[in-house]
Amino acid sequence: MMPTFRPKDESPEEVERTRLAAVEALRRIEASDAAAPADEERERLAAFCRRYPVGDGIFELLARQPAEVQSEVLSRFCPPEEGLSDYSALLDSLLQTIRKREGF
Repeated sequence: MMPTFRPKDESPEEVERTRLAAVEALRRIEASDAAAPADEERERLAAFCRRYPVGDGIFELLARQPAEVQSEVLSRFCPPEEGLSDYSALLDSLLQTIRKREGF
């Protein structure tokens, strides 16, 4: 919902106070809109890492990658076996291969 810009009166002080309140409301809306996809993407990565456990460093490295790199890692990762306690080395290797190829 968009904030409204309706000063109680037309004094310069009231107009400016209302304008600042509307700008702040818009910033909060933009921040929450931007956070939603980021939160969803982070949860997608977390779900992947629950299936294929990795160290915190690899998780953070993956989380900092551009979306196209993340998507490719998640779609191409195919370990030789499931149920291992740590997939960090395998995931890191794939991540480095993709990053080199993409020039990151």
